[in-house]
Order: sequence, then structure tokens, then C-alpha cells
Amino acid sequence: MTEQIVQSRLNLGFNWLNCPVCDQRISLLDREEPLTAAPSPTVQEMDRATAQTILQGKIKTGDFDVFLCHNCADKPAVKEIGAQLKQRGILPWLDEWELRPGLPWQRLLEEQIATIKSAAVFVGKNGTGPWQDMELYAFLRKFAKREGQKCPVIPVILPDCENPPELPTFLESMTWVDFRKQDPDPLQHLIWGITGERELRR
Repeated sequence: MTEQIVQSRLNLGFNWLNCPVCDQRISLLDREEPLTAAPSPTVQEMDRATAQTILQGKIKTGDFDVFLCHNCADKPAVKEIGAQLKQRGILPWLDEWELRPGLPWQRLLEEQIATIKSAAVFVGKNGTGPWQDMELYAFLRKFAKREGQKCPVIPVILPDCENPPELPTFLESMTWVDFRKQDPDPLQHLIWGITGERELRR
């Protein structure tokens, strides 16, 4: 089971949850073994089923977790990371997946910028694109106006970025997620940036 789900249940005062696969009640009181032992195939399957249930609920309500801001040249790599986020119950907003043909895309984009919780800014070997820069500034303006809300803008370095990336000045002070490295796990690092909840190491 994911740490995010467990912590949410505990915060609500529950010391158990139902398995989404077999509906058996699982106690959350004994936490030492699950966090130190490698997850069994059964637990992994439960994690996947739970993540998909969460994701479907977000899709139905349009509750996006993160806007994927990218250079169109990097779209294949960004789509792959977006698919991995979905597998973990995180709903990303990506233009190719969400912009309905036949409707003005600028207005739909502005609506997402006004409501979405976080943005991931991807930088690969092609650097940032002109539309990407405009999206960045729009996010920063909107996020700055949301009083009392933490809306992170997360720089994400793609694996093909060979040289140190040149980031806009306002992103240089942000903590990066670097997919060129394996430690810390870049996907888990990105999820931490998006949700604010850190998965404990097993």
C-alpha cells in the first residue's frame, strides 16, 4: 500500500483499510514490517489497483494534480513520465491528452493554469520552447496570487539533457528533479514535489 494512502487513513482516525482487490481488512497498526520489507506481489497489485481507483475518480472530476509544461520536441519523454505518474494515481494534464479537437486551446490552457495544483517544467537537450516560456510566466503569475496555497513549479531535467541546463532565472532557485540520476529515484522525487507527500524508503 502506498504511504500516501496509509497516512491519509491514519489522519482521518482509521487504523485499517480494505484491500481494493479482495476487500479484506488490513490493519495499519503494525507499520514496521511493511516499511522495511520489500513489498510482496500481492501488495504491489493492491497498490496498482488502489492507484487506478484514485486516478479514475480524479479523471471523472477533472481534478488534475500537475501540468506538464514542455518543449514539443520532448513530448515522447514527457508522455512516458506522464504515464508513470498515472500508474501511481497522479493525474497529469498534458495538451495532447486533454485538448479537445475543434475548441480554442488557449482558453482551455488558461483554465488549467488558474486551477491546477502544481506544474512540472521539463528541460531536455532542446532547451525550453517559446510557448513553454509563456506557460511558465503564466503559472508564476497565477500561483503568486493564490493566497495560502503552496503551488510548486518543479524543474525536471530529462535523461537526454547532456549539459547543465540553462533554466530561466526564476527557476534556478527551485529544487530540481533529475531523471539523469537514479538516486534519489527521480519519479518518486517528482511525486513528492507534486503531492508534498514523501514515500518512505523501504
